[in-house]
Amino acid sequence: MGRAGIKRRKPRRADRPRTAELAPGDPDARRLFGQFTWGAYTPAGNLERHGFLWRQVQRNGVTGWRAAVTAVLWVGAVLLLFGSVISIVVVLIQVVI
Repeated sequence: MGRAGIKRRKPRRADRPRTAELAPGDPDARRLFGQFTWGAYTPAGNLERHGFLWRQVQRNGVTGWRAAVTAVLWVGAVLLLFGSVISIVVVLIQVVI
């Protein structure tokens, strides 16, 4: 069974922009449709995707419950980092003494 066996249930929407019609000078417009420059499994692709998502968050902002969850995650990460640094220092002190 190939493409002939898959039938569209709804007609294609004509009001959405085609990716070929997007402005070539705006790289984020192409990335909205998943057209990234680098491969998904390369360090450059990883950096490109994270940079795009970070710019989207900064552009749209984080409000409401997402802001609270983000704050809780940051506080948890800082506490974990602080605890691990203290435990490493304690272990190093015991090894030296």
